[in-house]
Amino acid sequence: VLDAAVVGVPSVVSAVGDLPFVVVQGATGWIVKDPSGWGDVLQEVARGFSATRAIGEAALCHVERRWAATEGAHIISPGLLDWIRA
Repeated sequence: VLDAAVVGVPSVVSAVGDLPFVVVQGATGWIVKDPSGWGDVLQEVARGFSATRAIGEAALCHVERRWAATEGAHIISPGLLDWIRA
C-alpha cells in the first residue's frame, strides 16, 4: 500500500490487519469490508479515472505527511513493542 502511494497509485484493500489504518476510505484508497464489495469498488475505480487519479495524488500526499521517517510516536501496538523488547 505504501509503495503504491509513493508513486501516486491508490490501493483497494481488505479490512484486515493494519490496512484500515494506512488507507483513508475514499480519500487515499478504498477499504473493502466484505467479499461482495470488491466488484463495486473495482468498477468505481475503472469508471472514474480522474477521481482515481486524484485519490492517488492524495495517497502520495498522505504517505509523505503521515508515513515519512520522523521521530514520533510508534504506530505499532504497545503490546507488540513490549513483546519485542522482552
